[in-house]
Amino acid sequence: MSLFTVFIVISIVLSLIFVLILGRLLTARQKESKKLWETKEKLRRTEARLGVMLEQLPAVVWTTDSELRFSSSVGAGLANLGLKPGEAVGRTLYDFFGTNDKSFPAIAAHLEALKGQEVGFEQDWGGYRYRVVVEPLRDAEGLVVGTLGVALDVTDLVVSEQALKMSQARYQDFLAQTSEGIWRIELAQPVSIEASEEEQIDHLYRFGSLAECSDAFAKMFGLTSASVLVDARLDEIFPRSDADNVEHLRTFIRRDYRLADAESSEVDDRGRRQYFINSLTGITEDGHLLRIWGTRRDVTAHKESDRALKTSEEKYRELFEVSQDTIFISTPDGRMIDINPAGLRLLGYDNKKDLLNVDVGKDLYADPDKRDQVVEMLNKHGGCRDFELRLKRRDGSEIVVQETASVVRNSEHEVIAYRGMLRDVSRQRQLEEQLQGAQRMEAVGRLAGGVAHDFNNLLTVINGRADLLGTLVEPGSPLVHEVDEIKQAGKQAAALTRQLLILSRRQVGSPNALNLNRVIEAVENLLRRSIGEQIELITSLDIHLPNICADESQIEQVLLNLALNARDAMTDGGTLRIETAKVEVNDSSTIQAPESKDGPWVVLRVKDTGVGIDPSVRDQIFEPFVTTKEASQGTGLGLSTVYGVVKQCNGHIRVKSKQGRGSIFEIFLPAIDQPVAETAQRAEPSELPGGNETILLVEDEAAVRSLLRRFLDSQGYRVVEASEGEAAIVEAESFNGGFDLLLTDLVMPGMGGFELARRLEAQRPELKVIFMSGYSEEAVRGSDTEPVMDSTNFLQKPFSTDLLARLLRAVLDSD
Repeated sequence: MSLFTVFIVISIVLSLIFVLILGRLLTARQKESKKLWETKEKLRRTEARLGVMLEQLPAVVWTTDSELRFSSSVGAGLANLGLKPGEAVGRTLYDFFGTNDKSFPAIAAHLEALKGQEVGFEQDWGGYRYRVVVEPLRDAEGLVVGTLGVALDVTDLVVSEQALKMSQARYQDFLAQTSEGIWRIELAQPVSIEASEEEQIDHLYRFGSLAECSDAFAKMFGLTSASVLVDARLDEIFPRSDADNVEHLRTFIRRDYRLADAESSEVDDRGRRQYFINSLTGITEDGHLLRIWGTRRDVTAHKESDRALKTSEEKYRELFEVSQDTIFISTPDGRMIDINPAGLRLLGYDNKKDLLNVDVGKDLYADPDKRDQVVEMLNKHGGCRDFELRLKRRDGSEIVVQETASVVRNSEHEVIAYRGMLRDVSRQRQLEEQLQGAQRMEAVGRLAGGVAHDFNNLLTVINGRADLLGTLVEPGSPLVHEVDEIKQAGKQAAALTRQLLILSRRQVGSPNALNLNRVIEAVENLLRRSIGEQIELITSLDIHLPNICADESQIEQVLLNLALNARDAMTDGGTLRIETAKVEVNDSSTIQAPESKDGPWVVLRVKDTGVGIDPSVRDQIFEPFVTTKEASQGTGLGLSTVYGVVKQCNGHIRVKSKQGRGSIFEIFLPAIDQPVAETAQRAEPSELPGGNETILLVEDEAAVRSLLRRFLDSQGYRVVEASEGEAAIVEAESFNGGFDLLLTDLVMPGMGGFELARRLEAQRPELKVIFMSGYSEEAVRGSDTEPVMDSTNFLQKPFSTDLLARLLRAVLDSD
């Protein structure tokens, strides 16, 4: 084969090879172009999806160049900033944030990213919270050519985190502050709810431990903080050895893992028993018990309060039952709800049932209108204190009570009841009335005593002048009768002043042992003549009557005054009965004598069948000058005299009377164990004795002084007179010679008789003294430091000249 052919063959082969290679190259190029297109398409689709995702993502993604100028900005978060995608491109960060301060957090982070550092921070933009990450943007050679930033909107997340923190804080604060014991037991291994009760209880004690609790729960165990108790085993908190704890768990399981208000008690480290109320709630999942929540409330104080309340109620009921004051509860419409035994006794009812059926206003109030007044006061003021009113007992008798009460209201503030106390003050009011009567008598008595004193001075003059006049009148002269009339009038006046002195208790008399029966028998005829024939007098005297201590003449005056009072009440005739009796007063006695002390008493009863005493004057009948008679028929001193005598004898008097049915006067006098003394009669000499001694006469009443001087002169005595004590001292000092006797009045202006006698006796120890006064000896007796005065040297005005003459000689002649 020629060379050319070879060349041609070789050329053809080479051409075929070139074509083959070129075909393969074209095929490979086509494949690469297709792959490149597919890659670009895939990248485009990826970029599109990424763009859509970025546009929907609540974030902002941006890039900047090395001058911090935005080169891109995408993301749904731009809308929250009021921007559109790409709107920030071309602006620098300095323009965007409006500051050139490189320490501004966002600018500082981008500057750090340009240095190759990744920086994360949080930033508030446009009212939203963003969590930002800025990192370097590098080229293919790894050089930093800008920054890439991503900002995620975490506003909702931050709010949720803050809410969670606040919730956790509140929960922890609740645990710390609550007074309830709150706790949570976690099981290291859940227990199947299908297991038996014993298996579950064993599992709880084996795997249960305290995960958390309140401080209050820890304090119930004597611990100061909940942290000390955390991780404690269940058996350390609720010991299995306590049967109550196991029983509570058993009940908890049986009741579908719920237990409410289970009571338990424990003794603390100081030996005090504490009481608790427990509640449990179990948390189950997939048929297993995971944990237990529980609460425990300390009810020790409540228990103690209940116990104290029960004790208080028992004490109140005991007080209610045994109180001597009436305790009651009544309704606003006037019905009793309850009343204690003292109330039954007070109102005279035998059983409570009868009293609870009464109408309070109609059946118990003496004046039904008074209850309306009480109710109005209670409703207006909410209560009353010591309000006085009169109530009716079951037998119709009335009592005086003081009511202290208050209203009981319901939740709507409506009055539903009245409760209160009643105190019987009937006896107290009676005593007050007696005291007021005694005070009135005392006041009038002082007045009567003063009047009697002055009147006795006048009577001394009248009677003394009559005695002197009698010595000057010849026997058989018509003037003898006139003088006798004057003397008789003087005696009657003296009797009247004695009644006044008895009333004032300044006429004590001479009390001795007396037999009241003998006194009545001695004056019985006088009484019959005094009351008249139309009135029958009947006496009924106790033959075993003990003696009394009194002045006989005063007792006679009492009998006469009571008889005359009865006569005036029986103008058409009737019966006057005088009775005596002995009574014994003690706790078991039936005699109604409330003023009488325990012991024997003598009772004098004077009964008449007269007209009775008008109730309007019954309380004043013992007051002086109170009378129902005509002005010309009496003085009104009769019963006052009776009252004065009885009080002087340490007795008391009371009256029972009904108009048209007569009156009964009862006089109670203390009995004595002393015999009656027999008195001998003495004959008085007919001639008046005289003398020649010197007498200092001291009397403030000029008329009395003149009378006494004339009489003493007529009897031969030398007389020096003075009108009062100071003048007598002057006369004594200036008189030449001594005085044998001082005759002085006791009650004078300035210096009285006692003081005068004391001063003169200090200068003249041998001086004899005679005192005189319009008051009785006992009423004017001095103290132990005063000169001696008794019946042997005392003259009570009015006195006769005969008595004066004899007493003068007796004193002057005494050693």
